[in-house]
Amino acid sequence: MSRKSKATPQAPLKPVAGAAIPILRRFVPWRWLAIGVIAVAGVAAYYAWSEVAADRQFRRINIALDRYDYDAAADLIADYLQRRPADPTALLLAAQTARRRGDFELAEKHLRAAFRAEAMPEAVDGENALLRVHRGDLTQVDPLIHLCESAAGEPQATLALEAIFEGSIRAVRPSRAKWAIDRWAALSTSPFDEAMGKTWLGRLHEFASDMPSAIAELRNAVRLAPDLRVARIKLAEMLVNESPAEATEHIDWLLQQRPNDSAALLLLARKLRAVGDPGKAAETLDRILKSDSDNAVALVERGRSSLELHQMGDAERFLRRAYALAPDRRFVRLALADCLREAGKPAEAEEHRKAVQAIDERLERKLKELGQGKSSP
Repeated sequence: MSRKSKATPQAPLKPVAGAAIPILRRFVPWRWLAIGVIAVAGVAAYYAWSEVAADRQFRRINIALDRYDYDAAADLIADYLQRRPADPTALLLAAQTARRRGDFELAEKHLRAAFRAEAMPEAVDGENALLRVHRGDLTQVDPLIHLCESAAGEPQATLALEAIFEGSIRAVRPSRAKWAIDRWAALSTSPFDEAMGKTWLGRLHEFASDMPSAIAELRNAVRLAPDLRVARIKLAEMLVNESPAEATEHIDWLLQQRPNDSAALLLLARKLRAVGDPGKAAETLDRILKSDSDNAVALVERGRSSLELHQMGDAERFLRRAYALAPDRRFVRLALADCLREAGKPAEAEEHRKAVQAIDERLERKLKELGQGKSSP
């Protein structure tokens, strides 16, 4: 829809049966989408007049979100919802934060709860639109692009650009991801904003297998905003095998801030394996799995640690559990193939190896099509 065309008001969403969330209207006028996103982004202002304690809590949430610390924001919102579990605006913010963390299942759960709590239909539609794009469904990305162009510098443009970048990476659309990065750089107003853009650029270089450029951008991000956790985590992840000593600096910082953080503990386990200590790596991974038994990434790392300890039964058990949770993930099937080959099960190992090869071939075809201009940016 043209930016100049008028938005036609639409009827409020009707309650739906079961657990389904409201279905995004096929064409959401960008002005309506902006209203929905603004309603969520401005949640702290909504509470400023309501209650001093609530205002204080949402100020803390906003500080965390300004630093792109979605884990801290999620904890603060969860604490608030303990006291006001049916607050529609807080539920919308919880959905938004869960989406930005990459926890789409939880985001949908909060969206359903917000809808049942009679949140603004436009706000639910707006967040639902962001969720779909963030997950990699770019079929309805145009309203978000219009939003970025018409509301540059506003909170809703920030949310839209983030969803477009993340969705483009998932949909293997690097040119669209680069567009989002370029727009983000033009709109950045704080060191955290600028550092987040460099973090995205590092991830895009990683996607293109340009690891030196990826590491350089992430180092720049950490220099600009040392407290940007996502940059530290990504940089440590890239350095853990190449430069364990440098990775240790960032892992130690992360664990000093949050000693039980799963992402930091996972990095510590990888570093321990990289320096030849699979036993301590296994102990670290057990700490994660004790509280998060369905963590597929930790299960794969635990399985690989057991392989290095020559504990074949444990390795296969952990890796089969990971496969049951995430059967379509390349890293899961690759680890299971390695384990089964060492366990003397070549036929089954070959089945998983072929699945990995098929995943690689699909990605290569997609990238080739993009390079030949068969798919629009």
